[in-house]
Amino acid sequence: MEPGDSTAQSYFNGSSSEFQRSISPKTTMSGFPGNLSLAQQEAVDVLQHLLAKLKEPGSKYYERYGGLVERHADLDEFCFSCIRPYVWRFLEGRWNLDALKLVGGDLRSDSRGVYFSAIHGLDKQTRIYIGQSQHLRIRIAQHWNFRYRRDNPSLHYHAMQQSIFNVFGIVAVLPPPNAGNHALPGMDCPDLLLNILEMWMALAFKSLPKQTLVEWLPEGAGKDTPFGPLNISNPLETGGSERGWVDLSDSKDLLIQDYIRPEKKKEGAIEKMDEEPEKKPDLPPPTEKNRAIHEQLVIQISSRAMLIMVTAAFVGFAVFSRAGGSVPKPNGRWR
Repeated sequence: MEPGDSTAQSYFNGSSSEFQRSISPKTTMSGFPGNLSLAQQEAVDVLQHLLAKLKEPGSKYYERYGGLVERHADLDEFCFSCIRPYVWRFLEGRWNLDALKLVGGDLRSDSRGVYFSAIHGLDKQTRIYIGQSQHLRIRIAQHWNFRYRRDNPSLHYHAMQQSIFNVFGIVAVLPPPNAGNHALPGMDCPDLLLNILEMWMALAFKSLPKQTLVEWLPEGAGKDTPFGPLNISNPLETGGSERGWVDLSDSKDLLIQDYIRPEKKKEGAIEKMDEEPEKKPDLPPPTEKNRAIHEQLVIQISSRAMLIMVTAAFVGFAVFSRAGGSVPKPNGRWR
């Protein structure tokens, strides 16, 4: 946890009441700090809109998330406490690659959390991907591993292959799974909580396709961003039986078009095949005709070999006899 993250620290180490005492004395009725910045207030609006949609009985996500959201009335407060303060500084400032570098975070941490991957492409365009993991250190190491990217193709990895600079940062961190933390809001289902946090941050950073932003952002929220989105699937569907992807065929991003075109997929399959161990081609079973031809060739080859061997032996014997039939002895002797 970063220095200065007192809000999250107090919430992680104690009860909700301790969290209330740790924040600014001036609070709103919902328990959030009363001095929320504009970026924080917009993010909270997005989160509360997201949670409200999840607990709508008619939502297709109600079966998985409805009970979790309804059980924890202060789930929004806890989610807010999980966000690292450097994220708010970024959201409040200018959105560029240099500002993203300052978000930072411990990339070697084994904590559970949400991270971003910012990619500056060969086309000078910056794109962003939001992800989650039960082990941040291992997950980020996988992203850096070329062989892993090769064996698990995705738009995110395609962008990394076409980049000149990449930076990772930690966006949110869950408390450790200690006995005292299971009673915190949402910690009874940490996998679903991670999905909600990832979805929230994907909406805040606008790393999702335009269609998804329109569906999940509250009315009036801005949907434009200087960064290109790299998230395709809905984070809420992570771990579910089905996952859907948005149709990106109409995207104006040349990188996306390069990724989804059929020729590129075929090229990727060929590249992957070249890296695999060489396999012997499957031959058709021999027919009677092929077997007879094969046996005839073996007989012919064997006869020719025998004739050559006999001739060579005869010539060698003749040469040996003409030389007198004696083998010269060495002049020296053993001592």
